[in-house]
Amino acid sequence: MRARLLLLAIIAVASISCSESLGPADFNGTWGGDGVRLTMSPTMARFESPCWAGDLTMPLVVNGREFTALSALQSQGGAGQSESRSATFRGEKSGDQIQLTVSPSSLGLGPYTLTLGQQVDIVGCP
Repeated sequence: MRARLLLLAIIAVASISCSESLGPADFNGTWGGDGVRLTMSPTMARFESPCWAGDLTMPLVVNGREFTALSALQSQGGAGQSESRSATFRGEKSGDQIQLTVSPSSLGLGPYTLTLGQQVDIVGCP
């Protein structure tokens, strides 16, 4: 009887694990939150904030419910200032939300909670 219960528990955990695994297409859409936007499609991904914007490398690397991507962000600063910085984006999807972190932390970006379909106005960099 114990062996049977153990087998059922293993099957249940395996089923949940399989249903939690996502692919790049599961992240497609426009995600918005707290002054930032992440737009993802099968062929591109773009991050926009008041002071930084850039395209993420494609295809996204997906593991379970999480993705990782690199980007060369461009500063959106005023007075003719321009700067390019490398960044790593990590997102975890739960329903219609993504928890997004951006590193290095010295960029001052995030963490963010993004919601699918949320409209966001990107204001200029202060």
